Amino acid sequence: MVLRVENRQWQTTFDAAQDAICLIDNDQRILQANTAMGDLTGTAVQNMIGRHCWEVVHRTQMPIPECPLRRARTSLRREQLDLQIGEHWLHITVDPVLGAAQEFTGAVHIMRDITERKQLEEALRQSQEHYSNLVENTPDLITSVDAEGRFVFVNGSARTFCGLEPQECIGLSAFDFVHPQDRQHTQNAFRQWSQSSEGTLNFENRQVSRSGVVRLMQWNVVARRSANGEVCGFDSVARDITDRRQSEEALRQSEVQLQCILGSTSDGILAIDHEGKVIRFNQQFGKLWQVPQSLLDAKDDQVLLDYVVNQLAEPEEFVSRVQALYGSEIVATDTISFKDGRIFERFTSPLMLDTFAIGRIWSFRDITERKQMEEQVLQLAFYDTLTRLPNRRLLGDRLGHALAASRRSGCYGVLLFLDFDNFKSLNDTHGHSAGDLLLEQAANRMKTCVREIDTVARLGGDEFVVMVDELNTDRDEATAQAGIIAEKIRTALAVPYVITAQHKNHPDVRVEHRCTASIGVVVFIDREGTQSEFLGWADTAMYRAKDAGGNLIRFCELRG
Repeated sequence: MVLRVENRQWQTTFDAAQDAICLIDNDQRILQANTAMGDLTGTAVQNMIGRHCWEVVHRTQMPIPECPLRRARTSLRREQLDLQIGEHWLHITVDPVLGAAQEFTGAVHIMRDITERKQLEEALRQSQEHYSNLVENTPDLITSVDAEGRFVFVNGSARTFCGLEPQECIGLSAFDFVHPQDRQHTQNAFRQWSQSSEGTLNFENRQVSRSGVVRLMQWNVVARRSANGEVCGFDSVARDITDRRQSEEALRQSEVQLQCILGSTSDGILAIDHEGKVIRFNQQFGKLWQVPQSLLDAKDDQVLLDYVVNQLAEPEEFVSRVQALYGSEIVATDTISFKDGRIFERFTSPLMLDTFAIGRIWSFRDITERKQMEEQVLQLAFYDTLTRLPNRRLLGDRLGHALAASRRSGCYGVLLFLDFDNFKSLNDTHGHSAGDLLLEQAANRMKTCVREIDTVARLGGDEFVVMVDELNTDRDEATAQAGIIAEKIRTALAVPYVITAQHKNHPDVRVEHRCTASIGVVVFIDREGTQSEFLGWADTAMYRAKDAGGNLIRFCELRG
């Protein structure tokens, strides 16, 4: 009896593992596999036993050349491999099991789905490449120097201005390119700031290229500090402001500063003085807000405000925000939403002349597409791309909330683990596109069987999970409710599916396909198990339904 209990406990632990695990014998055949291995490979556990590992994992008749199991058999030590199979990346670890004479007697084969990690690594690589391209190709001069002012990095614009080749830059003193009359002042500013300041050093000086070209640069410098706080170098961004300074010198008015801003951005810009008169605006402002030219030419801020608020989803909040910012020195960024679905990023800051605020600048950028892309990323992260149902990650999150809620309310919930009985034959006969159409129809049928607040999730392939929480506080009543829900879903899924199958180089075929479902049911409450245990119990119950002939409902047996 004790042995059976220990075996059952071991099997439960084995099946509860999130990694896909199988035990391999000396002939490289599968002796035992856990549920995760079945989920990952799409092969029922009982159908793996006795088959070669590569037949199940790689779906090949012979081991692939880089097969870690093959290498482990020879090396007699752990072998690992990251391998892409279809759309998934797997991290495979093989640990050989050695006999008394240190001979190979079998292996433990573990697979972990690292698709998400690989996607994140690729996204990071692309981000780093994007950042590198931006830094290298920006018109600003970007440089890094060590504590003595020697170049350790110089971007393309800086090299072009200085007249340097890439191999010449490293080790040269940045101060050699400062105008002789500005050199001592620049060195003193660096020395004093690095000893006493923590922020950004902003200053202007003249730079001289090797060919003798002199330009006025505006610098933004931050110090790199070691762990003990000592300055070990500086990172700098310099912008050529020669032309702007020449214009400021000629006009000596704040309008020139605004004109420079208006001419350097594609954002919608509007500058207002303290009396509500429009000082400047760019054409992009009129395009973004769809303002008639006659209203822009009137240069009356109140007239513009009355016109634009009619486009907004929350006009009162917009007006209140505008009124609160006038006369203040607040710098702020927020977003505003339009009735037609557009979203603008709004930036505002006081318009300064010397040390006095003389008005306010507003900048607007259309970020609708960016927000839509962010929403798409969210959909890809938490929803199945085919059925638009929650995926395994979102199911886990919702199940966690449901367990926490059951702890507070004392109400039971139910998990239904579903797997279709006759799905593979449709794929084999009419292709995966037909199978996808059936899965979409099945998803819609399941959603109609439960409340909108309930969860219907797709784990992958033809496996689905339905979660209904906040049932009865009495287990028997909750179990009866769960049976009604499961039967409703089973009946809905058993109705034949009508699908238009598409075949390459052949006319479309209208197919009527009967595809029932085996359903495993577990009634849950927080104190009786964990997420993985409840899912595992429901999965086990589903396999009992499938083993009994399919198109059946089986409840999880009581655990004792």
